[in-house]
Amino acid sequence: MSPSIPSFGSDERSDLPSDHLAVDATGAYVAENSGGFNDPTRGRMVALGSGGSMRWEAPFPDEIEPRALFAIGGRLVAVERETAYAFRATPGERWSPL
Repeated sequence: MSPSIPSFGSDERSDLPSDHLAVDATGAYVAENSGGFNDPTRGRMVALGSGGSMRWEAPFPDEIEPRALFAIGGRLVAVERETAYAFRATPGERWSPL
């Protein structure tokens, strides 16, 4: 007999933060809105290696407040309202509007 998986309605999850975490084979990526990481002015993206060490961090353009983050084919896509911003998951220029 397999264990039962609880069902969560939208009301039970409404207080959870937006999805700001993405993971791929090289590590984890976190998008933080302004005020995170002790920086009151700008949001940023942080890449962590598989061992937990910080690989890189990059600020978002002024006033960008991402609502979701996705790891897709060596790129990270941060979505804010109607705009998606792509980051390379490897060294180099980090972001550009899609």
